[in-house]
Amino acid sequence: MEKRTIGGLIAALRKANGMTQKDLAERLNVSDKSVSRWERDEGAPDLSLIPVIAEIFGITCDELLRGERKSPAERTETEAEEYGTPKGEKERKRMLRVSLSRFKSRSVIALGVALAGLIAAMVGNFALTRAYLGFLLGAVFYLAAAVCQAVFTNSALLAVSEDSLPEQELGGYKRTVLFWTETVAAVILCLLAFSLPLPLLVYDAHAGISWSGWLGSGLRLGAICLLLVLIAGHFLNAALLKRQVYTREDPARYWHNHRLKQRCALLLLGLWLLTFLGHYAATAGFSPYQLAEGTVFEDWDSFKAYMEQPIAYTHPSHAETTPIRADVAEAPSEVPVGEPTYYNEFGIEITKEEAFTRTVENGKGEVVCTYLAYNEAVASIRYGGGETMLPVKVTTFDEIREARAEIRWRNLWFFLGYGLELIAAAVLYGMRRVKQ
Repeated sequence: MEKRTIGGLIAALRKANGMTQKDLAERLNVSDKSVSRWERDEGAPDLSLIPVIAEIFGITCDELLRGERKSPAERTETEAEEYGTPKGEKERKRMLRVSLSRFKSRSVIALGVALAGLIAAMVGNFALTRAYLGFLLGAVFYLAAAVCQAVFTNSALLAVSEDSLPEQELGGYKRTVLFWTETVAAVILCLLAFSLPLPLLVYDAHAGISWSGWLGSGLRLGAICLLLVLIAGHFLNAALLKRQVYTREDPARYWHNHRLKQRCALLLLGLWLLTFLGHYAATAGFSPYQLAEGTVFEDWDSFKAYMEQPIAYTHPSHAETTPIRADVAEAPSEVPVGEPTYYNEFGIEITKEEAFTRTVENGKGEVVCTYLAYNEAVASIRYGGGETMLPVKVTTFDEIREARAEIRWRNLWFFLGYGLELIAAAVLYGMRRVKQ
């Protein structure tokens, strides 16, 4: 090969390896303008970059500084002296750290785009009162974050050469890149799951949902998504290791902990299943109507007498809270209040008795009871079977409210139990795992 300058040799080797100036600049963590100046001999690489450039193109530092390749015999002799020198080793590790630092910074940008999607979804739902629009805005940001992370991951993996790095260093580098990629992907998927209640809980394209409704459903969907992502990551990492996409220094320790993690997960799943069955039974299927004690009637006469009591019901949140002064008499209303007017489903005026008349029919279509539903405190009526439709269980709004409060307390205790079982499984795994 004819004698060249350093810049001429870099240009020739770059073209021979099918690399652009931008590709080489990214490998060296410099700008492509710097590479262009080197190749035009308007400047020279920093001395700290000489070993790295030589390693990228598979030549010696001496060849690079002289601007020409040596004969095969000379190159073999020089490589034995220069390859793997402490300086080259130090520069290689520095370049790995720089590449990882750049990749982590870019991953943080992808996370920021994903969080911006959540903010956009909230703006669309709360500020614009458009749940569908909020979800679409969030989904656009989530997709952009996923695409950015895919590009960043591919760039990070291509930034290193498998032939120029020891197997252990390359394996550690790839593990770090995959860990960050999985973390960003998990955050994006969980945010998407958290946003799913926006299109699922609204029935009008021009409406939004309340924060309480969104938060409860979103957290449940996000937790389910996180659990699925963790399970998928567990098996994905094992598959990548089996296919030797990356390597580990201690594969035996990894596989031991991998199997232990699976056993602990199965144990936790079994405990959760048993706890859930107890949870379901203790809360009567999570239904306050099933848990409420209610009043059971074995005959129709007592049922009719109970239902025809003129009992008014006012929800606690609508109750009057302003005290009435005893020394101030209530002023009589100037407009007399009379009986309200009642209409049937056809818009025809009917009497009060006709409006409150209810009938109970059995499976044969026979009327077994007719009563007047004056008792407004009744929340639900559950009839028996057979020809008589007895017994009848009547539940009031107060009983339903008490049952809901009881269910909330029982849910709290059972969720605490789920958490303690999770902690116990984690402690068991921590005690039996093989540490480095």
